[in-house]
Amino acid sequence: MTAFYLDRQERRLKLVLAVLLLILLLLQVRLWSGAGSLADIDRLGREIEVQQSDNALLQERNEALRKEVSDLKNGMDSIEERARSKLGLVRKGETFILIVDGEQAANPAAAAPGVNAPLPEQFEDESVVETLPPPPEEAAAIDPATVAPLP
Repeated sequence: MTAFYLDRQERRLKLVLAVLLLILLLLQVRLWSGAGSLADIDRLGREIEVQQSDNALLQERNEALRKEVSDLKNGMDSIEERARSKLGLVRKGETFILIVDGEQAANPAAAAPGVNAPLPEQFEDESVVETLPPPPEEAAAIDPATVAPLP
């Protein structure tokens, strides 16, 4: 009976070993092929790197477009307006006419702010803007009370 018992135990151990080897084989197949395999994970990693580099390029492009839109909205028009109002600048070929009332005639600095102010660096290009010329002598003889205000 002991020989039969050992034979039976040996068969059980061989069966358990075969089942364990089968499970190990199935796990190895899943590890090396199919969804979630090492090859699949490696492929997905490469796709992520490509997508991240594409996203970085698109973010740079979007930032450049944002800056361009901002410049178009607030660019030269606002700079030109500030140059005209605060610095008293005009373009070549334009004629600047300043009409002052009695209070402004008494205080010429308040009448034309920035007329004698130096040009900032961004307006040093004389082809774009120029400072106001000094007023002619006959303009000094005009009585401000006789000049009608603009409607």
